[in-house]
Amino acid sequence: MCDTRRTVFISASFLVREYKSIPENILTSALFFFGSKRSWIFPANKDDEDESRDQPTRYLDFPAAFKELIQTKEARNEVFWLKPECSYERVSTWLESLGYHGLQLNDNYWLSQPNGKQIVANYTSGEHDYQPVIELVNQSNGDRLTAVLCYSSLASENN
Repeated sequence: MCDTRRTVFISASFLVREYKSIPENILTSALFFFGSKRSWIFPANKDDEDESRDQPTRYLDFPAAFKELIQTKEARNEVFWLKPECSYERVSTWLESLGYHGLQLNDNYWLSQPNGKQIVANYTSGEHDYQPVIELVNQSNGDRLTAVLCYSSLASENN
């Protein structure tokens, strides 16, 4: 089992904007749970490049150092790409493989919680809307994982 609290970055497009300013120990220990496809950042062929260009984020322009960071973390099983499968059950299994609790994917539980309807809609449709993902991860593993969109917002909360 894991003994330390870890940050979970949920957006490659937000993380790329601030990764250089995040303390190295946080970035090194963090998990990445991206709602994108791996092929949008690391295209294997022209079709992948074309699909990446169709996205609102300019994934192909990500700096080489950021791409290397992702690949290093992938080698340690610290990155999960939600697309194309869009399966929160697979996300849950991935977290369990790392020693964390699986995601709370019980509709009845969430429907009794504030904003629960949005969270259920998010995970049942395979979407990766930021606030529902943050709430889902944090309520499922709040004592050991902190999901964030931006590290700067987390750092300001701790000051």
